[in-house]
Amino acid sequence: MWVSPEQINVEIRLKCEEGESFGMIADVFQQKWGVGTASGQCTGGNQYVTIQVRSSATPPWQLGTADAYLNFGTSTAYDSEARTIRIE
Repeated sequence: MWVSPEQINVEIRLKCEEGESFGMIADVFQQKWGVGTASGQCTGGNQYVTIQVRSSATPPWQLGTADAYLNFGTSTAYDSEARTIRIE
């Protein structure tokens, strides 16, 4: 979701073992690069985390598509995913 020319929010759905801690890094590319991080405690069910991705480079974030790369880890698992996202 577009917030400002310098910030977009990326919502991530995750599921991990209750009581574990998680950490994630999101890299987004759209004529420039931005990065955001999030961490917290797993609930054991589906949960949603919003990562604020910031960049001060020009040009500003634009509505449309961007390439997103997510690295996610807990004490027992690690995964990564790449996909095209839509900034609205």
